Amino acid sequence: MKRRIVTILALVMVAFLATTAGAVPITYLATADSFVDSWAPGTNYGTATNYDGMPDFSINRLITSWTIDWGSIGTITSATVEGFGFGRYANPTTYAWQVDRVTRAWTELGVTWNSADTGVPWTTPGGDYTTADEATASILNSGGVEYFTPPIDITDIVKYWQTHPSENYGLLIGHHETAYGFRLYTREDTGSGPEGRSPRLIINYEVGGGPVIPEPATILLVGTGALGLFGYIRRRMVK
Repeated sequence: MKRRIVTILALVMVAFLATTAGAVPITYLATADSFVDSWAPGTNYGTATNYDGMPDFSINRLITSWTIDWGSIGTITSATVEGFGFGRYANPTTYAWQVDRVTRAWTELGVTWNSADTGVPWTTPGGDYTTADEATASILNSGGVEYFTPPIDITDIVKYWQTHPSENYGLLIGHHETAYGFRLYTREDTGSGPEGRSPRLIINYEVGGGPVIPEPATILLVGTGALGLFGYIRRRMVK
C-alpha cells in the first residue's frame, strides 16, 4: 500500500510539472530602426516615422534590430517578424518580401546607404548582410488599409543569434514590388493604432535547460492537494 501511495504522489507531481512547461511566446519591439536609400546614399533616416518600400529591395531597405534577453529563452521552436503598415496601391497586389541578417554593427542615427555609422562605411553599400539564412515571403497587400503584415518565418536567423548573441545586428527588410511600395511604420511613429507599431519580433520557445520553477502559490496549492490525498489514503488504510 505504501508503494501505491508513493506512486500516486509521484504521478501528481509529474502532472504538475508538465503543466508548467511547454511553448512560450515572447514579443520584442524594435529598439533601433531606420532605412537606407541608394537615391540618397548619404542621408540618415533614423528619426523617420515610416519606411516606404519603393521601388525595390535593391534601391532601399528597412534596417531594424531588437535587444533580446537570451538568458530567459529556452529552446527556440519558431520565430517570426511582422511590421505594421499598408500597401500604397489601392488594389490587391502581392509583394515578394526579402529578409536578411545584418553582419555588421550599425547605429540608428548614423546608418546610411553608404555607412554603418558616421565615418564608418559599409563593406558593400546598402548594408553588409548574408543570404545564408535568408527569409522570403509573398504577402498580399491590404489595399490601403493599415494592418500587421502576416508573419515572416525567420527561425533560422534567430537560432543563429541565440548561439552567436554578439552577432545580433538585426535585419534588412524590403520587397520586390517595383510599381507600388508598401509603407511600414517605424518605432518613432506616434500615430493612432495598435500598441507597438514598430517592427516586432515574436519568438516561441520551450522551457528547458534546467528545473522549472513554478509560482509559490501554485506550489502551495499542489502541495496542499498532495497532502490531502496522502491523508485520505492513510485514513482508508486505518479503517
